[in-house]
Amino acid sequence: MVEIGVLLKLMIKTNTTYHISFTGTVLNSSSNKKIDMKKFASSVQSQTKALFNKIGNNPNITVSASISIRAINDKEDLKVRIL
Repeated sequence: MVEIGVLLKLMIKTNTTYHISFTGTVLNSSSNKKIDMKKFASSVQSQTKALFNKIGNNPNITVSASISIRAINDKEDLKVRIL
């Protein structure tokens, strides 16, 4: 088993590319039904993508992310999708 410190040192010295794919769903189950869930999903999507894209501060590490967040109106709309 490789120790985390050794793994991090190897990552810093080599060119490494990470691509993160994230798919999520938001559902408004609060009492405030006036919340624009499509706008909220879009905001979560852009903030999450920006967060992952900022991870690679090391010039030898490239991090990119594709994020897909959708809004649903009912739990019945939630279906498991296999990518």
